[in-house]
This record gives sequence, structure tokens and C-alpha cells, in this order.
Amino acid sequence: TSFSMAKYSIVLPVYEEEKNLPLCIGMIMEAFESIDEEAWEVIVVEDNGKDKTREIARAIAADFPGKVKVLERPGKMGLGSAYKDALTKMDPDGLPWCTGELVFIMDGDLSHHPNEIPNFIKKQ
Repeated sequence: TSFSMAKYSIVLPVYEEEKNLPLCIGMIMEAFESIDEEAWEVIVVEDNGKDKTREIARAIAADFPGKVKVLERPGKMGLGSAYKDALTKMDPDGLPWCTGELVFIMDGDLSHHPNEIPNFIKKQ
């Protein structure tokens, strides 16, 4: 497994967000494309809901290796621990889940709009 650092990480906790997840990740990708930035990653923290969110997250990660990662948790463990796990735990290869110099924390329900990402980056 090759390891590369991202400049920007988006930690995206989700629980039963099968409808919003593809839209949210697509909007994140568009946000980075709009500022011609390629050094980003999304860490989807998935809490094993009853819908198809986990399967959808896995499919998106397979389509975008190195850009979208899925941290699968055994059940609904809460938003705070989702952020903490993404920032402190290691993936199955022993590498950090989150590698960005700047970390965005967003909700998978689109309550934090991905279109704001370029504005935050411009202000840093």
C-alpha cells in the first residue's frame, strides 16, 4: 500500500445517509475541482445503520481509491467519537485514516454545505 499525505481532509460521519452520501461526496469533489486542488481526501465514518449507506460508501471508495476512505464502525457510536476515531485511529494497514494538514469536519446530512470549502481554504 502506498501512503501519501493529503493537504485537506474532510471527516464525514454518516448514519443512514444513503440518499445524501453520494450527493455530499460529489459536492465535495466539485468544491475542490473549482479551486483546482487535488490534494484532498474524504474519510467517511460509517456507523452501520440499517440502510445501504455502508455499501454505497464502499462503492464510492472503490471508485476513488486514495480519495475516499471508509472507516466502518460496529454501530451508532455518536458524532464526537466519529471525529475522534477519524483523527486518532489507524486503518487496517496501520496508516492514519486522516492525513490532512487542514481538517474539515462535516455532517453527511449536508447541514454543512460543501460549497463553503473553497471559502475556508481561501481564508487560511
